[in-house]
Amino acid sequence: MENVRVEVYSEVYKQEAINLILEIQRIEFEVPITLEQQPDLNTIPDFYQKGNGNFWVALNNNTLIGTIALIDIGNSQVALRKMFVHKDYRGGEYKTGQILLDTALEWMRERSCTQVFLGTLDRFVAAQKFYRKNGFEEILKNDLPQSFPRMTLDNTFFKKEISANNGIAILNYDKTHQPWFEKLNRDWIEKYFWMEPLDFEVLQHPDEHIVKKGGSILMATYNNEVAGTVALKYVAPGVYEFTKMAVDEKYRGKKIGQALAAAAIEKAKLAGANRIILYSNTVLETAINLYRKIGFKEIPVDGPYKRSNIKMELVLKQHHESLS
Repeated sequence: MENVRVEVYSEVYKQEAINLILEIQRIEFEVPITLEQQPDLNTIPDFYQKGNGNFWVALNNNTLIGTIALIDIGNSQVALRKMFVHKDYRGGEYKTGQILLDTALEWMRERSCTQVFLGTLDRFVAAQKFYRKNGFEEILKNDLPQSFPRMTLDNTFFKKEISANNGIAILNYDKTHQPWFEKLNRDWIEKYFWMEPLDFEVLQHPDEHIVKKGGSILMATYNNEVAGTVALKYVAPGVYEFTKMAVDEKYRGKKIGQALAAAAIEKAKLAGANRIILYSNTVLETAINLYRKIGFKEIPVDGPYKRSNIKMELVLKQHHESLS
């Protein structure tokens, strides 16, 4: 899996961002637009980075490979702009567009934005498929809010409703989260069972055992405090294991488990999963009830965990990654 990271824009990336955007617009898609017709690119901090707006860049080995921006248009609404990904880093193992959009959506939820709008060109078919896959619906030009900044060439428009997170934010795991990942899971394991050798190894080295092997880890915060975690472990093509889910006791009852589960299922779909499995124990009644509620069904037990007496499976609809 290739490493793509997202950073908030700073002026050090100005020329790289301009070069990437103009190359995609003018050379790849032959859109007759100039830098002079996009003065915002010369004033990104002043134009985008205020209120609920922001601008991000995606990097691979310190090379700028993508951009995405939001403009605060008032009334808890934002406009999505400047989403561009270098053609060599779309879809596949990179998923740069998805990582950029997830970053922007997380920003919107944290700031209680209610709607996001965007304009594009009808010739950008792959981009439109990508937006629809992520819950955007096409709307008429007349349905745009009056404050929406329209670009002359745009002729296709989309809108997405942003669900309130009630203080919950879902973050992609990074190495600074390891102590929290270990503590949250050790707390519940040691309360109900015992730590097995595999637990110690995975909790202390999640990058090696989960992330680098094709899986992923999500962290949940509640009002900016770490509150829970869940992991998706790659098992086989199309199959992921839902594992190491834990919520801090003081945050239980705030639907953090549901938010983590929903985010993990979406993450699995984007990774091409057609089913998710999990191992648990029937003593964990609250967890089992949650799994059943979101569609997991019990299947015959097998697997590496001595404490597990139940195995469950969630069958997903076929999902295909589109170019972004």
